[in-house]
Amino acid sequence: MLLYQNKKRKVGNGEKTLFWKDDWFESGALRYRFPMLVELSLGKDMSVAEIWRLRWGVGGGGWQCRRRIFV
Repeated sequence: MLLYQNKKRKVGNGEKTLFWKDDWFESGALRYRFPMLVELSLGKDMSVAEIWRLRWGVGGGGWQCRRRIFV
C-alpha cells in the first residue's frame, strides 16, 4: 500500500493497476511525469504485473518502444 498526499493506493499483485495510467506511484500517474516515454511505449495499457513479468530492468521486455530512445 502506498501513502502520499492523503491518498492510499493498494497495488496488490499489480494485475488491475495500469503502469502508465493509474495513480500508483508516489508522485502520481507516470504518464504525467514522463509523457515522452509514454508516447514512445508500445505497452501503454500494460499493468504493473505485466511489465514486472516481462522484466522492467535494463533490457527487459517491459520497455518496448516504437523506436530506439538512445542512439
